[in-house]
Amino acid sequence: PWRARERGARSAVRAANEYCVLHDASYLRPLLLHGEAAALTELLAGLTDASADALGRLLGAPRELCCTLHWWRRWPSATIAPVRLLPCAAAANGGRRAVWVFVHEAAALQARSALEHAIGLALAARAADAAGAPPALVLGASTLPVVRFQLRGPQSHGLLRRALALAPAAA
Repeated sequence: PWRARERGARSAVRAANEYCVLHDASYLRPLLLHGEAAALTELLAGLTDASADALGRLLGAPRELCCTLHWWRRWPSATIAPVRLLPCAAAANGGRRAVWVFVHEAAALQARSALEHAIGLALAARAADAAGAPPALVLGASTLPVVRFQLRGPQSHGLLRRALALAPAAA
């Protein structure tokens, strides 16, 4: 905002509805899940309130899914926190996929414990079926800080396209 009159709540709502708003979402802690697509879908179905259709689409399209994380098969009584699920295309390898689970810093330890507990149950159930096979699910380390910004509003796509446009090469 350049002028004092542009700093109120109404101007913020107008900017979000008509222009573009930049939100710093770096306070969300990333947890990375690796695994077979079917195992990831089953795990996330037991840990979140997202529908099976939404989880199936999550692994096939690079779109974020907002849902609520809870302890294994204990929804809604054991809710942990809202999370954002984002598929990681760079880690996709054959039938294996990866999903970022973004959770608030205050709930990150509890979310990690819930994920580890659910993975342990899933691996124990699978151990009898596939002795010697690689693990179907792995919870990756999340020690790297991730700087994450979200653009919201009808002009966000155009702004991002202009910001990421390649500069002409110097001769």
